[in-house]
Amino acid sequence: IVSFTRSFLNTKKLYARLDKVLIFLLILSFTMMFLLFFTNFHFSIQVAAYTSQIYIIICLLSGILCLLKGNRAALLFIFAFTLFLIGALAISFIAIGIIGENTITAHGMELGVMLNGVFLSLALINSYKISELEKEKAHEEILQMRQKANEQLEQKVKERTAEIQEKNEVLRQQQEELQTIN
Repeated sequence: IVSFTRSFLNTKKLYARLDKVLIFLLILSFTMMFLLFFTNFHFSIQVAAYTSQIYIIICLLSGILCLLKGNRAALLFIFAFTLFLIGALAISFIAIGIIGENTITAHGMELGVMLNGVFLSLALINSYKISELEKEKAHEEILQMRQKANEQLEQKVKERTAEIQEKNEVLRQQQEELQTIN
């Protein structure tokens, strides 16, 4: 989740501090995953439940921060992770013992993941469209810069041609004067 968040929200470019926090969480995740092999099952499940809640909330907050920084694709990301958070909280609360298991809470995670997938797909499509528009805009800017450079070059060529013609005329007049003197 954290790695996808970094990649999708482009935190390295938009929010360097946030990117460092997410990298720390990735390192922490791998460390905890290794350490959980040496603890009992019940404790491992509780740790995984708490950390997944924290990670989902941090990913959601990351989306909000990136949206505030101007990343429009983050809006669908936030919505998708809100749905995922609701489903994950239901499962986590069951694992921790805060709420009892029923049909809604037991399948809340599945519904949350499914809706998360749908909205993240929409967010990826939106992100792709945004990048295509930015690419098209950059291409148009390059074409405009080329056209402007060509116009400037043509203007310089005209000015230089006029200067050369002027000097040629002066030389022609001087040559005529020399011929009349001889």
